[in-house]
Amino acid sequence: MEYCICFICFVAIIFNLYWIISYACSHLGKYPPFIISMGESKEVVVKVASDYLAKSDHQLNIVDLGCGCGSLLLPLAKKFPKHQFIGIERDIVAYIMMKLRSYKYDNIRVIYGNFMECNWAKYDVFLCYVGNEIAPYISQKVKKEAKERAILISETFMIPELYLINEISVKTYGLALKIFIYNIFDTK
Repeated sequence: MEYCICFICFVAIIFNLYWIISYACSHLGKYPPFIISMGESKEVVVKVASDYLAKSDHQLNIVDLGCGCGSLLLPLAKKFPKHQFIGIERDIVAYIMMKLRSYKYDNIRVIYGNFMECNWAKYDVFLCYVGNEIAPYISQKVKKEAKERAILISETFMIPELYLINEISVKTYGLALKIFIYNIFDTK
């Protein structure tokens, strides 16, 4: 029993150290730490993306900015093998988890690095779960680099200056959240 308590304490200490280091590496919160998409918000993002992907008669490139361990990309890649999925992750633990989970998918590529330093010109669909601090920078970058008909699906956080197509209210484990769907360019 004593060893079990020591092990639990050790795991708790390691977990807390990981989160402290992760937060520090995220430029003190500018880039959100590794958070898993889950519950109704995950289901809605996957459904919205699935509806869009199902309508396409040609191959699309879908990117998850901060893909974490792949909770969005994996079900989409399995359902739509003709499309290409790219996950970009800066947290080494999440990156390794995603690499391990996606090895059997030929249509998933995982990139280790800062998604703000990548070129976004080849992507048709953007998925993101980012914070308020980086949202304006995402807006600027996507408007500068993205394809004209690209869409962006944001979990929880609004992305300013993009054309909002739809806003969906969800409840995830008792929390009232929103999913925002944008056209990159105003199509009024």
